Amino acid sequence: MKAALVLGLGLSALSAHAPAQGIALESRFAPRLDRTDSGISVRYELHVVNRGKAEVELRALQVRDAATGGTLLTLTGDRLRAAVAPGRGGCDPVRHLVSPGSECLVYVDTDRVRAAPGMLRSSITFLKDGSAGRADLIQRAADDAGPPLGPPLGAGLWVAVHHPDWPRGHRRVFYPSPRGEVLPGRFAIDFVKVASTGATSCGDPDRPSDALGYGDPVLAVAAGRIAATRNGIEESRSISANRAHDAATAPGNYVVLNLGGGKFATYEHLRPGSIRVRAGQLVRRGAILGELGFTGDSTGPHLHFHVSDSASPLGGEGLPFVFDRFSLWGDYPDIAHLGRARWRSSPRRSVASARPGANSVVSFAALAPATPESQPAHCAASGVSSGEMG
Repeated sequence: MKAALVLGLGLSALSAHAPAQGIALESRFAPRLDRTDSGISVRYELHVVNRGKAEVELRALQVRDAATGGTLLTLTGDRLRAAVAPGRGGCDPVRHLVSPGSECLVYVDTDRVRAAPGMLRSSITFLKDGSAGRADLIQRAADDAGPPLGPPLGAGLWVAVHHPDWPRGHRRVFYPSPRGEVLPGRFAIDFVKVASTGATSCGDPDRPSDALGYGDPVLAVAAGRIAATRNGIEESRSISANRAHDAATAPGNYVVLNLGGGKFATYEHLRPGSIRVRAGQLVRRGAILGELGFTGDSTGPHLHFHVSDSASPLGGEGLPFVFDRFSLWGDYPDIAHLGRARWRSSPRRSVASARPGANSVVSFAALAPATPESQPAHCAASGVSSGEMG
């Protein structure tokens, strides 16, 4: 996984002068196209390795379409600072400094493009011993989201909570595994149910069972065989009292569905005792796997969903995916307003073969109010509908 990449395989090439300056660019997991409701972008991680004997200051990152020369992303100043994270050893992401023998990690999410690029050229410009330099990496952008998936959830409105810039978001959290560090949540989404008012609870916001989506059926996104399950993690009685969890229990109760072709769909934080399937069982698309809950490392009831190349929830590399169809209602420009205010509305439209974009508000089912069965009984009694479409 950590081997240097080579040009002939669609992977790595340094500019002629870069080796002499001791700066190398590596990409240890090939870039992937990410198709969302807002367009196409490319997502990957770039390792800037200082193999020299002097400190290096990163000045800019530019990503171009290697075929057309068109610019896909430029990062300088604060934008570069926000994308840089420590790699191995002495990386100072605030000052963009890479010490000898260490590396910085750059999270790359290109701007949206109309047409999918084939080959990418990533270029880092830097200062070393007062002289400017540049290192380049040429790679192929893989377009391997696979067949569109069915809905993971049923009726109602769902906020697709994720954003590539969050320092502790799924996009940026690596986990140790027998194959080295992996990034299972590279394309992960946390689905939170929301009312038309923006409310996420119909009662006590600190009581998990009062969350609008609590107990909602979680659905198989494709026909396949169940690869793994866990059903023995208990829930905290209140959201505020939920303890910190280690990596082993962080996913809570889960189901992993084998999609075929080395891909696995993972559903996390399911309600205790709700899982209806067992490892090895074949299921049809749309089958109920369990219920949305609040187990594991969670700040509120939601469904965590991701696709990776491993049946272990935190043991694989995150892979792109698309749903066959959903309706886009709007988004939350500031996710801090979730549960406090209505989202920003946009012209309602149907989206095909895409992943919900950052903090989009979507529905998977027909555009109709939820039935009492699609929400906790006490919510129906309170008059707060989790599926209001106003």
